[in-house]
Amino acid sequence: MALGLAPPASPFPTARWPHSSDSDSGSATAAAATAATTAVAPWSSPACAPPLWLVTMPTVARDGRPGTQSFAVRATVLQDAIIAAVACAGTEHALLHRRGARVDPLRASAELRS
Repeated sequence: MALGLAPPASPFPTARWPHSSDSDSGSATAAAATAATTAVAPWSSPACAPPLWLVTMPTVARDGRPGTQSFAVRATVLQDAIIAAVACAGTEHALLHRRGARVDPLRASAELRS
């Protein structure tokens, strides 16, 4: 995995779509299992949500070209925003998006958006 990081365990239940159930899609138990595993945000309205941060990390492509990758994350303090962005940068999706470029989380910058 990129950066040698394992993604943190999510504090939220895993969301599942009704059509992704492993059991018979027409059964009542499948519907109940899907309803029970639907993720619910810990805040009840956008006004209660933690602030939105835009965290930007410099990158270096395989051929040496510099760049950046940005992540919009919700966190209560700057340090938590950077930690969340580093976790996002370690995902396969983020690595594919930056085409294998390395990120430098020690040079990350963050801007409070809301």
